[in-house]
Amino acid sequence: MKLGCGTASFHRKFFSGEMDIFDWMVVCARDLKVSGIEISDRHLQSADEDYVCKVKRVAVDLGLTISALTVSTDFGIADDAARDKQLEDGEFAAQLAAALGAPILRFSAGKPEENKEAQWDEMVRCVQIMCELAERDGIVMAVCNDAEDDFIQTYEDIDRLMTDVGSEWLRLGLNADAFGSDAEGLTKSMFYTVHVSVSGNSRGFDCPAFIRTAAGLNYRGFVCHRGEGAEDEAAAAARGVETLRALIAG
Repeated sequence: MKLGCGTASFHRKFFSGEMDIFDWMVVCARDLKVSGIEISDRHLQSADEDYVCKVKRVAVDLGLTISALTVSTDFGIADDAARDKQLEDGEFAAQLAAALGAPILRFSAGKPEENKEAQWDEMVRCVQIMCELAERDGIVMAVCNDAEDDFIQTYEDIDRLMTDVGSEWLRLGLNADAFGSDAEGLTKSMFYTVHVSVSGNSRGFDCPAFIRTAAGLNYRGFVCHRGEGAEDEAAAAARGVETLRALIAG
């Protein structure tokens, strides 16, 4: 397993103007000493070619792997035009991931506005399109699970989606905490997992047990700290990263 940090750990610092992507990368490399970073598209200040190339170059200079790009998509929107816009955003994000050199695009299937079962097939169609678009750029699509209201909450949801979409370019970007105390579902979901995010804030989630399980299953991808709601984001990120580092080291 490799240790990373996501931009979400410093969300308020980005939006208050205290930090930009380059400041954050320096913190990740020199202070947190992680191997990789997960970037959210909302924390990039531009999609211009020169800016994107600079992000990629600075990551290389600092010895950081861009493990994944994350985009917020929602295929549970009932309005057809608005849902099509989500597909456009997803296609652009796949192109952006390729430009950054990120092999994985983490995305959300979304939250059904009306009825999960009634909207399931349309969500699957959208994910299939996303996989086709991403394949052109050689980007693996990693759907994220959520604990509440999402299409994808349980192992059964994950397994069903993988079967229904039927694409070798679709995998799981596991939000481990979202499983809470469901250790069995979490373990079974590792079969599809190519990227892991952990915040350590969810009630019932046993992070040490999860890391031991992932190691036992020979999971070799990134485990990224994703801090949420901390009063002092930098201190919280440092604590979270050190906890994960110790657990991974065994």
